[in-house]
Formats: sequence, structure tokens, C-alpha cells
Amino acid sequence: MNFRQVLVLILLLFIGVSFATLPRNPLQNDDASLYALAAKNAVIHNQWLVQYITPGDPASFLDKPPLGIWLLAWPMKILGVSELTVHLPNVIYFALLLAIMYFSLAKLTSRKLALYSTLIAATSLCLVVYSRAPKLDVLLTLFVMAANLSLYAFLKKNDPVYLIPFTLSLAAGTLTKSGFGLL
Repeated sequence: MNFRQVLVLILLLFIGVSFATLPRNPLQNDDASLYALAAKNAVIHNQWLVQYITPGDPASFLDKPPLGIWLLAWPMKILGVSELTVHLPNVIYFALLLAIMYFSLAKLTSRKLALYSTLIAATSLCLVVYSRAPKLDVLLTLFVMAANLSLYAFLKKNDPVYLIPFTLSLAAGTLTKSGFGLL
């Protein structure tokens, strides 16, 4: 087994452990619980456009754009509301982030750089912690990273087709966490 196969095995093991330990993560008592409650209310009370913490109470309005809540709520809509379905989306988005990072960098640079970059991102403490909580930070990281990779592909290949995913990623980042998506 060569060095690259060992790194790929470690990466796959790390993602597997992320999914396996998911049911053991309690809901944190911070803004993660607010996002989870807004996603639950979207599913149960059909509050898809305006997110309230307390259903029907305009004073409990969550001042975030709706896309992030929608992307946190779809597993609850399909699988039912539970603590597992609250935590599931960000682990999926974390795995998607790693896959997009690896395959984009492998295509644009080298497989070695793609593997090292993905391994570093997969073991980043901030991403690991936020991938286990119903917060919008993993989604924002996913969209900003996709925008940066699309811009890099445009600059490297000089093909305007890469500006489409760049623009869509910026728009999705903005619709997830307001102006932070433009950073």
C-alpha cells in the first residue's frame, strides 16, 4: 500500500466516523438550536419563506435568508423530525465540500495537491465541529469554496463557462448567510 492509498484510506475513514458518530451529537444550546428550530418550524408549520422561532410570532423572526434553512430542513421533510435529521445535512454538505474540493483540484492542478488539500480540510477542527451542528457555516464554506474554485478554473482555462458556477455559488452563499456569501 503506497502513501497515497494510505491517505485516501484515512480520509474515507474520517468521513465514515463522521457519519457513524452523528447520532451521539447533542444539540448545542447556541444559534444551532435556533437554526434547528427554524428548520423544524418550516417543516411542521410550513414556514418556508419567513422563519419564526415561535410559530406565528413576528417578534421571533430569524433574520437570515431562507436558503440555509431550506437546506437544513429537507431531511426533516423526507425522514421526519428527529435529532438525527437535524444533524444529517451538514455532514452531507461536509462530504460534498470535500468531494468538490478533491475533484476540482485534481482536474485543475494535480491529484497530489488535491489529496493533501482535501485531507487538510477534512481534519480542520472548525469544519469538523460545525459539520456536526445545524449551523450555516458549512454551507457558507461550501458555496464560497465552490465560487473560488470556479473563479480559479476561469482564470486558468480562460473559459467563460466557469463564470456560471461562480455566479451561482456566490448567489447561494448570499442566500444562505446574507453578505458573508460575497466574501
